[in-house]
Amino acid sequence: MKKPFILGLILLVLIFAVSTETIFAASKPRLYLDPATNDVESGSQFTLKLSIDAGTQSVVAADAKVSFPKAKLEVVSVKVGTYFDSITKIIGNRTGNLEIHAYNKVQGETNTGSGDLATIIFKSLSPGQAVVDLTCTDGSTVDSNIADVSGNDLIDCLQTAGSEISILKAGVEDVATPTPTPSKLPKAGNMNPSLILLAVGSLSLILGFSALAFQKEII
Repeated sequence: MKKPFILGLILLVLIFAVSTETIFAASKPRLYLDPATNDVESGSQFTLKLSIDAGTQSVVAADAKVSFPKAKLEVVSVKVGTYFDSITKIIGNRTGNLEIHAYNKVQGETNTGSGDLATIIFKSLSPGQAVVDLTCTDGSTVDSNIADVSGNDLIDCLQTAGSEISILKAGVEDVATPTPTPSKLPKAGNMNPSLILLAVGSLSLILGFSALAFQKEII
């Protein structure tokens, strides 16, 4: 075989390896806060959704440990979402912490896909930036977790995402800012169409070069 054909095969293998790794990475269960960014007035109330995307995994419960700056925000209320039918909560406005434990009343009943675990209503206290974050460490069972029926923690902390709140002075309009480029991976289970197009295009290009190399060898 000619070198161009061998190099083409190597390139093809590398492209599909990267694409497969990205697809599998995007299919791991995660927790996130929605919206990711928000502008609010000081003294007003606003809502964040605590959401889950379990992909094709069957899960029985999820724990979320939320941190927020106590000088900027306080939790007003926490209500159960639509994914599981029950939650317990521990609100710590003095410490800037919130714990939410979501589960089904029927023990062992599982859920898949995505949905909202809880609705959190915050009150903004003073102007400035406030980051509402989800505490998550891979391998730890004392922070944010997503559990399957065997009790395994399935959460991917790299995909777990919080929310950044801009608190404005009351009556002051915000100056428009460019939309930030997302720093998190896509939601679990969603395959980026551009990856598919890239792989198909690369495959066609490689096969074309390989065909030319074989024709030259025959001639």
